[in-house]
Order: sequence, then structure tokens, then C-alpha cells
Amino acid sequence: MHRVLVCPPRYFGVEYVINPWMTEHVGTGSAVVAQRQWDALIAILAERCDVSAIEPAPGLPDMCFTANGGLACGGAFVPPTFRCSERAPEAARYRAWAAAAGFDVVELGSGAPFEGEGDALWWPRRGGSPLLCAGYGPRTALAAHRALAGRLGARVVSLGLIDARFYHLDTCFAPLPAGRVVWYPPAFDARSRRLVAALAPAGRRIEVDDADALGFACNAVRVGRTLIAPRASDDLRRRLAEWEYDVVTTPLSEFIKAGGAAKCLTLTLDPGTMKK
Repeated sequence: MHRVLVCPPRYFGVEYVINPWMTEHVGTGSAVVAQRQWDALIAILAERCDVSAIEPAPGLPDMCFTANGGLACGGAFVPPTFRCSERAPEAARYRAWAAAAGFDVVELGSGAPFEGEGDALWWPRRGGSPLLCAGYGPRTALAAHRALAGRLGARVVSLGLIDARFYHLDTCFAPLPAGRVVWYPPAFDARSRRLVAALAPAGRRIEVDDADALGFACNAVRVGRTLIAPRASDDLRRRLAEWEYDVVTTPLSEFIKAGGAAKCLTLTLDPGTMKK
């Protein structure tokens, strides 16, 4: 059964600026509203997968964005090295949680910034091993990709991000089984756009428009044939229905103030189930 890690937003708030979404929202975040929206998301997830939780900590308002807390690969868990000092204390807590949960904690050892599943997404392929699509630029360094490939024995596809609003790969790229993808091409450099086009022919790519991208439609949690996101236009729903996917939307406006949504709020613990 699909398993995800979440973190209650008990101490959530927009208390600093580390991405453009936060600029106009410092001091406006509501932990009460965030908790209500988070509870609704968890209720949707709990109907479809196994949900585990890590305890939040005061002074770490972004810890609820568990996607950045590491990367799971089988029984291994790679903890993050946060670029931003505001989030750096989270790493030790995720490392301790993974060890207590029975994962083999694998340190990259490169010293390069690496922000977990937010910038490293498994892409199931037809008739082959999944690729590890890894973003670099705003948060994760390209040097971390080489370390990931060596430590995990995975084929890593490096994708350059060039729009500060889409500072993590999971904000603009949603890989699906059979080599399909939902993505926002303007967030990527020209080389990366060509690479994605080569890996996913036209019939296997859905390019979202500005409104869906800025509404975090790509920041979706996939469980089987269901995608859970804060937004999906009628056109996007129609195109996903052609691939036999259902979309469930739930409001996450409070978290978007801090630059995150559904996928940012979950960390996949068993990527092997994602090929289904």
C-alpha cells in the first residue's frame, strides 16, 4: 500500500522569505486555517494510502513541507542538506525519524545542497527501471545529483529550474507511470525542455497553462489513478481523464502563501508502489 510521511502544521506560519511566494505574506499565515486545510488533505489521503506522521517542532514553520525532508529508495533514506539556514535544523529531525522507522540512513557526503523529494522525483518507465528526475538551481545543487546516482545506483536525469517561483521540481513537474508527465515547461531551461520532450513524446506530456501552474496543479500527490492537488482546470481534468486519471482538489491556499501545496506536504516512503 502506498505510504506517505506528513507533519502537522502546528507551528506553521510565514515568518521569513526564502522564495517569492512568501514575499507578500510574512506575518499573514494562519496556523488555524492551515490546520483545517491540512486535515482535509489528510482525510483524502487516509482513504487511499497509509499515512505516517513526524512530530513538528517550534521554530520550524516549514517542517510541515515533508517532501523536503529526504528521499526514500527501497529501505534507504537520504536526508536533506538545506540551502536555506532557516530550514537547516529540520534535517536532524528527519534523519532521526528515518532511523527510528527502520530505514538505512544514507548520507550523500557531498556537502552540496539537496532538498529531498522536493527536487528528486521517481519517474516510472514502461518496461524499465524508473528514472530519478532531479531539479537543480534555486535549492538543490547539480553536484548533489552525482552523489545521488552513486549512492543509490540510480539513473539521474538532471533538470535545470530557471523561474524562482518554481524553486523545487515538484512545483512544476508531476511524473506519472508509463513515462507520462504533467509539467510547466517555462520553469525549465532550454536543455531540460528538450530532454523532457525526448523522454516523453508529445502524446505522453501534458503542458499546463499559467493559471494551473501558479495554482500548484503540478504539485499533486498521486495515489493509484487519483491525483490530489489544490487546483485543476476543466481542460487539465479532461486531458487527465483521457489517461484514466481522476483529480481530487482540496483548498491549500494557506500553504501556497509559503510556496507549497499537496505534494510539498507529503513524502513518499515506498516509491516502488508508484509504478502502479
